[in-house]
Amino acid sequence: LTTVPKVIKRQFHEDNGPWSIQIIYPQLEGLGSEYIQRRINTLLRKKFFGLTEGDDRDFDATDCRRTETITRYAVKLITHDTLSVHLSHYSETEQTAHPNHYYDAFNFDLKSGYEYAYEDLFKPDSDYKNIIPALVTTYLQKQAARSKDEFYPFNKRESFQFYITKKNLVIINVYSSHAVQHLEVA
Repeated sequence: LTTVPKVIKRQFHEDNGPWSIQIIYPQLEGLGSEYIQRRINTLLRKKFFGLTEGDDRDFDATDCRRTETITRYAVKLITHDTLSVHLSHYSETEQTAHPNHYYDAFNFDLKSGYEYAYEDLFKPDSDYKNIIPALVTTYLQKQAARSKDEFYPFNKRESFQFYITKKNLVIINVYSSHAVQHLEVA
């Protein structure tokens, strides 16, 4: 590939009484390989629409609270060979304590259509399973000290969700707690 493909914004909207769903999702154009472009576009649609598949929007209830959901994306990196997309899903039901948020990221090799896994970013014999959590902990401790907040350790794990920018690997969903789930670590 010598040219950077375009990311086209597509929208789906459904308003069915107690449910309102808006999904704004990315689709590639001009990739060069129709097969790989179709494969990536199909995967992106599945990932964005899969968030609402289990919702029961066809029931008939007169005493139902209204639920509104919106799913959006941000392209974090697009080059001739890499696409990195951040997904943000928001859902709110009337008269509930707080809205729900869900974040995810997808990273594709545009030459092969392969979706990168976290482990793909590192040499197998490197110590990334210890180094990255230590770097994340240091970053969060410094951030907490700057804002004079208490530092909360996150659950130890060997893999993280991520997106890529021109300058950084960005770790997302460090915490599973709703209140701090939005924190990201570059």
